[in-house]
Amino acid sequence: MLFTCKGEWDQAEDMVRQSQQLVSQLSTPTPNEFLQQIEGFLNLQRDNYETAERLFQSLQLTQLPVFVIAFLYAGLPALNQANLGQRDAALAAITEMEKMLARLPANSLPTAPLLICKTLIAAKLGETALAREPYEKLQAFQGMHYWFLVDRVLGVSASLRQDWEAAQKHLADAEATARREDLRPELARTLWEQAELELKRKGQEQRARQLLKEALDLFNTLGMARSAEQVLIRLQELARHTDQAQSMKLPVQLTQREVEVLRLVAKGRSNRQIAESLYITEKTVTNHLTHIFTKINCDNRTAATAFAIHYGLTE
Repeated sequence: MLFTCKGEWDQAEDMVRQSQQLVSQLSTPTPNEFLQQIEGFLNLQRDNYETAERLFQSLQLTQLPVFVIAFLYAGLPALNQANLGQRDAALAAITEMEKMLARLPANSLPTAPLLICKTLIAAKLGETALAREPYEKLQAFQGMHYWFLVDRVLGVSASLRQDWEAAQKHLADAEATARREDLRPELARTLWEQAELELKRKGQEQRARQLLKEALDLFNTLGMARSAEQVLIRLQELARHTDQAQSMKLPVQLTQREVEVLRLVAKGRSNRQIAESLYITEKTVTNHLTHIFTKINCDNRTAATAFAIHYGLTE
């Protein structure tokens, strides 16, 4: 498990093989099931989701107490299902995980992996409200590591709550831990989350690209092809966005964020919808619109839309 968390795949596989020779001699199936879970985690970490699915599905856990299932087994299979796009199965698993949480004492150790996986699954599926829910309870486990770094997961949840300062702090803490302990898969994911936070919070594309490039290098080094591909796609999107912004010839000095707001105005979006799309507050949208109207010398959304169409800002 330690080798897996550090991204040392060959050593992890070697330890699995050695362990299989030992547990095969035991009369009870429990050690073998735990080893299968670790092997499933290894493949989940490596982006080998189909292999992880096979290992997770073969587990038989009916005889284990609920706190053992919660602590060691419940969350990872559902997270793997979310990564495979099995939305209904992953959401059903969250319902079962919530039932387990209701049976366990608050802030007890077995709740941590459930809260972590629930947050990551919901974020992966775009279920923002579900991903926000565990934030308060997860704070009891700051600085800890249960399958994944708690601070990174807190950063994900805080970002979805639009608590930018908290998200930045959590992710900075996760980055520091990942670098200190050489947890390379977690470091790559943390850098990715920091890049997205930079884009949501400030629209800082240059800083975001730097973070994404470092994450991409790590994913490539680790052979995590699916994660590398997603980061590469994100970098390509940013490159296209930058090229479009640089090619626009505007008679006024609109900022990049103002162009984004104006483009959504031209699509007929309300202030609330614009705020949700750009991960900013409605008050910030109002401020942007005030600046836009002043710069383009108009006083309503219809005129702003006409301006956007005239200068080719609409998609």
